[in-house]
Amino acid sequence: MNPLISFLVLSLPIVASGADLGVPLSWRKFYNERPLEERQNIAQAAIDNIKQYLDKENYEFKGLGYWVSANTYSAIALKDKIVGTQANKALVTAALKVSASLLELLAQLSLTLMVEKSNFESYPHFYKYDFNDDALWWGTASIYAYQAYNDTTFLNYAIDNWNEASK
Repeated sequence: MNPLISFLVLSLPIVASGADLGVPLSWRKFYNERPLEERQNIAQAAIDNIKQYLDKENYEFKGLGYWVSANTYSAIALKDKIVGTQANKALVTAALKVSASLLELLAQLSLTLMVEKSNFESYPHFYKYDFNDDALWWGTASIYAYQAYNDTTFLNYAIDNWNEASK
């Protein structure tokens, strides 16, 4: 390979690392004066608002699609983790798995009801389509759910997802 081309190719990471990714000082207000609690309440209000678009048949948000819905669940779980609450655990859990307690209750009552399957059960390894990046977003949501709610089922979903994607 030509030495000049080699030099240019090898220089690209150095040039890229010099990019200023900070908020421009010319912005009128590049900081946030809102108190932490107010920002947390705004985040929860946004979550409460997006619930109206939830399609409970597949736990995707209408208009967002499969992988963007996974990113939404990631953001919701991260909000709970950062705030230190489990305010949205039921929503995230419903999207990722069918509640074990619900299945146990149905078994105790000897009921055979149509239970909606979670995304993990409907699409093994979260592979709804043949694109591993779509599935990996659900794996990422599972990691964040594990961190937020300390439920190893979510961690196992993420491990299973990664093992499949990395084949």
